[in-house]
Amino acid sequence: MAVTDKDIIDSISYEVENHLLIMHIYDHLGFEQEIEYDHMVMIQDKLNTYLWYLNSEQYKLVYPKVDFTGYRYKIIIVFLHDISNLCLDYLNHVREKLSSENIVIEWERENLKVNQ
Repeated sequence: MAVTDKDIIDSISYEVENHLLIMHIYDHLGFEQEIEYDHMVMIQDKLNTYLWYLNSEQYKLVYPKVDFTGYRYKIIIVFLHDISNLCLDYLNHVREKLSSENIVIEWERENLKVNQ
């Protein structure tokens, strides 16, 4: 499961106490100039899948006994590599657009620890 698997939800969970449904996207790709455009298209496609998933309430099939009334939605993108300025601008734009739909977009840089 990764950003390259556009039709798969990488992970989903919920927090009852915070009324929050959390979904993760795992992105292992870099942002080298020669692949940046294709990478951005993959991120956009993956986010569109997640938005469809939320709008069609598919999460209720995963958690049929949970009452999601009043829940907020959070999509967290975990990047393995530093993101480009283009990606940062895009994510800020998406965050602003989705804020009115009760959907929060966050992103973070994964820090790898190598066992020695």
